[in-house]
Amino acid sequence: MRRVVEHPVWRKRARSRAELRREVEALRLLGPPAVRLLRVEGEVLVLERVRPGTPVAARPDDEALGAITAALLALWVPAPAGCGLPTVRQECTALYDEDAVKVLPAAIVHAARSMLDQLLRDPAQDRVLHGDLHQQNLLWSADRGWVAIDPHGVVGDPGYDVGPLLINPWNADPAALLSHRLPLLAQRLHMPVQRVAGWGLVRAVLAEAWHVQDTGEVAGGALQVAERLAQ
Repeated sequence: MRRVVEHPVWRKRARSRAELRREVEALRLLGPPAVRLLRVEGEVLVLERVRPGTPVAARPDDEALGAITAALLALWVPAPAGCGLPTVRQECTALYDEDAVKVLPAAIVHAARSMLDQLLRDPAQDRVLHGDLHQQNLLWSADRGWVAIDPHGVVGDPGYDVGPLLINPWNADPAALLSHRLPLLAQRLHMPVQRVAGWGLVRAVLAEAWHVQDTGEVAGGALQVAERLAQ
């Protein structure tokens, strides 16, 4: 009798049915670096287990950014007609939540809103985006190489996915790395450096607004990045 070998899996419980549907659709659409969705059991996603699962954050910064940008270019696919994922504009509603942004510098909030309007007036071709591919969400697999986990699932301008690379890791000093990271990301992602910086500003302020919504407090790290980018 042939022995059946069961591959290790990772079970992830969604916080809501909406979150479950969104992550399932994202994993079904994103390119091959995305973690494999094996099945759905109720409100639990059964995913391949990534082994050893070492995050790219453990690598030197340039190497980490190289791995993430390569993963992004492979993950992005054209958005299909009728795609149910939220748009970039919809993802940025926290920028207009007055309770969330009232504790942030008004000039920075205004700059982020203006930049978002400017970027969306001249968008790149819509793609299915990861939405949150930072240095802790790209893991090393002995079988597959780098694997992207925990997608938010968004549709829109690929520049939106650049922001997390400029504000993470928060336990470092991402603001001090901007002058080196901006041209590097622009080159590797084939985007104008001004566009990379613009999306970085939007995502940095958005990250602080989300943090205020969740905790009532300003985190600070992303705000420092936004202040540098707004200069």
